Amino acid sequence: MAFSTSSQVGLLYVLLIHVAIIYGDKGQTNKWQRRHSCPSKEIFMLWCNAGKTQWRVVLSLCLSSLFPLCSFAQSRECDKIVITDDSDYGPIHWYDGSKLMGASIDIVTTALKAIQAPYVIRYVGPMQRVLQAGKDGEVDIIASLRPTPERLRYLEFSKVQMFNNFPTVFVAKGREFRYSGWNDLVGKKGGITAGNQFGGDFDDFMKKNLNVEIAQKTYINFKKLELGRLDYVISGYFSGMGYLLRAEQQDKFVALTPPLVNNPSTLAFSKRSPCLKYLKLLDVELGKMRDRDQFREILNKNVQLYRNASIAPAN
Repeated sequence: MAFSTSSQVGLLYVLLIHVAIIYGDKGQTNKWQRRHSCPSKEIFMLWCNAGKTQWRVVLSLCLSSLFPLCSFAQSRECDKIVITDDSDYGPIHWYDGSKLMGASIDIVTTALKAIQAPYVIRYVGPMQRVLQAGKDGEVDIIASLRPTPERLRYLEFSKVQMFNNFPTVFVAKGREFRYSGWNDLVGKKGGITAGNQFGGDFDDFMKKNLNVEIAQKTYINFKKLELGRLDYVISGYFSGMGYLLRAEQQDKFVALTPPLVNNPSTLAFSKRSPCLKYLKLLDVELGKMRDRDQFREILNKNVQLYRNASIAPAN
């Protein structure tokens, strides 16, 4: 009976787990619960932690068969470019309960159509899941994202800037405070949405000097701000104002100036994507769209769509 490549990989995983249970440290077997990627680091740790020579011999024999299959599994064909982004960052991108949409999605798909590249839009979930999917190579493109040192390790960014969605400090109206820069946030309690990074060295400053709570959804932060449980909320300007306009709460909050950093968002490709070859073509097309002022037109259209949308909560 013939087995597919994925079946062979699965059978080898099972074999290795059983060998680990018999000869090795049983606690190490939990490290096999990783999906969609070859667990080369975990295999190496199992080998190093094995206490018996026969276990290492058996594992080494298994590895000789497993690694070629892992390599094959990771080199998937670029049949369609998989696009995703955060489900809670309207009007730049959001999930309406049935599909992922927004200005960044429209810009990327317009450019892909122009270069005749096949694509599919995939809802993944909140930002943390999106970043992990990009890191694992489960998606090809994150439609709009700020470059940061951490993200540059696993993502390749377009050279064409899409949005100046400046990270902005929002406060409750009537509870404004003197603000001229980062140091004015020290000693106050702030809020951000999970998965957000802002770049420009602010992320390091925030970790070392600020008291910041992390919420899963934007509306939670603004509710805490309204109730006085937070002194400020950090959000992209367009995404923060977009939410307040949709919720008809724009009169309850104030966006302080100056912005925290000037770190525009742009398209990001997973470095593990088999479709990375399209990045140069996309850069050319995105440059043409920028020069025709299409980014602004698409953003304005999505501001209105988001303001009028009924948005289902996303997991």
